[in-house]
Amino acid sequence: MSAGPYELEIEQGVDRVIAITLKDKATGLALDLTGWAFQMQIREKYTSTTVLYSPTINITSALDGEIEIVLTDTATSALPAKALVYDLEATRPDTTRIRILKGPCIVDPEVTR
Repeated sequence: MSAGPYELEIEQGVDRVIAITLKDKATGLALDLTGWAFQMQIREKYTSTTVLYSPTINITSALDGEIEIVLTDTATSALPAKALVYDLEATRPDTTRIRILKGPCIVDPEVTR
């Protein structure tokens, strides 16, 4: 499974929940996420050693392949207003690690504080 490209847009200083349904490419059916674990990191560049933010990833319905990425206002306020990069990875119950999404992460600056 190769990672799908997706441009993530984040507004500084606001809460945001991004809902995603993961499906099998061959069948179009929702993946059973029972026993899966997810991790996402946002960095300045792909080569950066510093993780700027690692949002919480919740499985909202394992049988329906549904997850949510939870971004908090406090954490988004701390992100620099510029183009960053991210990826979302999953570890399957058999410990196989796969990348789900990847791409640029555009942070829009906050005016009201």
